[in-house]
Amino acid sequence: MPLMGSVNKKLAASLRPPDWASFFTTGQHVDFIRLLTEDIGRRGLSVKEEDGYAIVRRGGGKAQRFSLLNIAQTCHIQPADTWVKTLAEFLDGVLKVDGQIEAIASTLQDFGQVKDRLKLRLHSAAYRQTQGAADMMIRNEADGLVSVMVCDMEFANIS
Repeated sequence: MPLMGSVNKKLAASLRPPDWASFFTTGQHVDFIRLLTEDIGRRGLSVKEEDGYAIVRRGGGKAQRFSLLNIAQTCHIQPADTWVKTLAEFLDGVLKVDGQIEAIASTLQDFGQVKDRLKLRLHSAAYRQTQGAADMMIRNEADGLVSVMVCDMEFANIS
């Protein structure tokens, strides 16, 4: 489903935010997606949204996929007039990190190189529904709580 940067206001009023963004009102969700789409467009990138993830392409290059949940939650707790800056800083970081991750990941060829970077992160059990979760190391810890094995890359955790 493409991002809704230019959604008709009448149509937008009839839409309800998806489950991953249920904390937003319809108007907040539409504004969040519009501002995100505009920022990505200014960068000359193409984007589509799938189940709470943005898939961004640089020209004909490799797609980069990132979750919208954390940045949506961050925007939700801030005044709307700060969202443009918040989204710009988030996207600056996400787009920069992608190249760094590839460079560092290529050096992690065996357990000996990665063992000091392994950590557990706690999430709600709903994390099992995250796209790609079947390929992650996830363990039930308690009712409604799971741990996820991540590799701490200093600037990002990779699961």
